[in-house]
Amino acid sequence: MHLASRFLQAALANANDPERKRIVAALHALVEGNVGLGLGDHAERTIMQQGLVAGRDGESADRVTISLVEQGLRLASLVHDLGHLPFSHDFEVALEEHLHSQAKVGADHAGLLGQAPGGNAIHERIGYALADVVQREVFNERLADTPLSKPAETALLIARDILHAPPVPELDPNRHAAVLRWLHSLVAGELDVDRADYVQRDVLHYGLAAAGYDLDRLVDNLVPITVDGRGIETAVLPQGVSAAEAFLVARFRMYAWAVYHHKIQQAAAGLRLVTSDILASGDHEVNTFLDDIAVIATGAATPEATQRFIDYDDYWWLGIMRQRLRDGVDPRVEPWLALFTRRRPGPVSLWKRAADFPHADRRAWNARLPHRDDLELRSRWEKARTDLRARGVLVERLPFRPWREVDGESVLQVRTHEGPPVPLTRLSALTRALGSAWGDELQVLAFAERPNLIDPPDVLAALKPALRT
Repeated sequence: MHLASRFLQAALANANDPERKRIVAALHALVEGNVGLGLGDHAERTIMQQGLVAGRDGESADRVTISLVEQGLRLASLVHDLGHLPFSHDFEVALEEHLHSQAKVGADHAGLLGQAPGGNAIHERIGYALADVVQREVFNERLADTPLSKPAETALLIARDILHAPPVPELDPNRHAAVLRWLHSLVAGELDVDRADYVQRDVLHYGLAAAGYDLDRLVDNLVPITVDGRGIETAVLPQGVSAAEAFLVARFRMYAWAVYHHKIQQAAAGLRLVTSDILASGDHEVNTFLDDIAVIATGAATPEATQRFIDYDDYWWLGIMRQRLRDGVDPRVEPWLALFTRRRPGPVSLWKRAADFPHADRRAWNARLPHRDDLELRSRWEKARTDLRARGVLVERLPFRPWREVDGESVLQVRTHEGPPVPLTRLSALTRALGSAWGDELQVLAFAERPNLIDPPDVLAALKPALRT
């Protein structure tokens, strides 16, 4: 069974009766809003005959509604990352830096930095727009004029609504705004289908034997709760605390031991530098790419732009990088470009592990890093990074939150048998300790274009003006 189906079914099965009735009523409103006068008896029979009903869900009308929402949720889960660009997040970071570095972003590319329903990341904006195109084409080519046309169209529209869910449902007058936001959180939230899948899969392929968790136990103990009288969030039952704790620990270890391994981050930092250089080159093919993703992100994709997007993959960008190396490149970029395209040794990590960090009190140094809302210090930090880059040194921060917090507690809560929900951090000492533990981990890495270029303490000295006092 698709993981998204399991999330929805388990949550509804574990909901108390008033909560479940409230959610199902909102799901009815969502479905009816996408089918006008309703599906009709023939469509309901079709759904039953095709085996699309989830089961365990009561009356016929509820079964049909939940089945349609389940199909929409599965579709949304499958397409929500459709807009990832070559080399994924590292490319996107370089693209954002490139756009922000321009004195004035051209009108044709402004949509890439704007805000949009459902998400603000560039790949989300592109992906959600592409999802609309793909869903329309699939329906028109495969499902129109078939017995499943009406329920299929409804599921596609529900998937669209989930992807574009209102960020603040309290300000949306629609009856189903809160449930839409909850469904969106199952696709992209604190505890969602994507994380549940990639943590387990990546831990396996990284070979991190001590970083697994019990997915079945976690999913079986999901439950929806009401927040602030109207909002809906996913919580866990008391018997699922151990699984939720293990999930967060597995994610922590995956980032600390694998994603933020110095060699992986060395490659990522070099890739971002190379990508920024190429994006600024004015190359015709690169400019066509920027034009295409900009028009797609604004929801005005042409068939030609959509078709070209299919070929904007890792292999395509690797070809661009190889051509850039053949054409000649800035000497500061060349070692990193040669590393990727020719596997030529050269760049080195200035410290690899916590024990190598060139400061006696790593935790105290980490605590002085600029906060996200400190614009002045963040500006100094970027200037220090730019100055070091000119000297052949790349500096990267390692952003990670073991859990999202409100007032020092996790937003992920536990629905107790009596009384209001309780933050997981109050019931799991290990979960709470993850926040403090991250303060001791490496949060900054530095890489030089060649060995013996700079002493590690000199890098920290160059960053010192950007640290909090």
